[in-house]
Amino acid sequence: MQHSAIDQEISKLTKEASAKAEEKNFDGAIETFEKALNLYQKSELFYGRAYVKAIPYYQKAGRYSELEQYCFGFLIPRIQLDVERVFSEKTKSLQQWFALGVEINVYDKLRLCAKREKVSADESRYEKMIDNLSREFEELKKISEMEQLKAEFQYTVRLFGPYNKAGDWPEVFVKKFKTLL
Repeated sequence: MQHSAIDQEISKLTKEASAKAEEKNFDGAIETFEKALNLYQKSELFYGRAYVKAIPYYQKAGRYSELEQYCFGFLIPRIQLDVERVFSEKTKSLQQWFALGVEINVYDKLRLCAKREKVSADESRYEKMIDNLSREFEELKKISEMEQLKAEFQYTVRLFGPYNKAGDWPEVFVKKFKTLL
């Protein structure tokens, strides 16, 4: 698959950010990665776990106190917007599920930074959030899978007509939608 010029630029900037982090230039890594992050909204791809890349850079740069503002004021809202844009054709619950998966990664990185900073109250708070969000994530997974199945079922009905008896639809679809027939 050929990647767009935007995706190639995102890749280049992400690699530059990593190189700066390896050189212990964490402020430079943050700045460079944020340039990549700002290009995500122009891409047709969803970058998933890559959103959290700069979180440890903040901690290693001595900017732990800025992390919550960065994550809650900028990163999580950006994740939600990008999910809605990239997965606009998917159900709302599936969009929420994708966003929540990345948000759990955000909280896990925050937890790790709190642990490194020896801020046990923050570490404990983030662990609780991870637990709560993980339960919500599993519930959303079930809901979104059922909604997706129902949407596919409706499409199949439009394609083959209503299912009344054996032989109306190919057997593969009968098996797939047996819970809805």
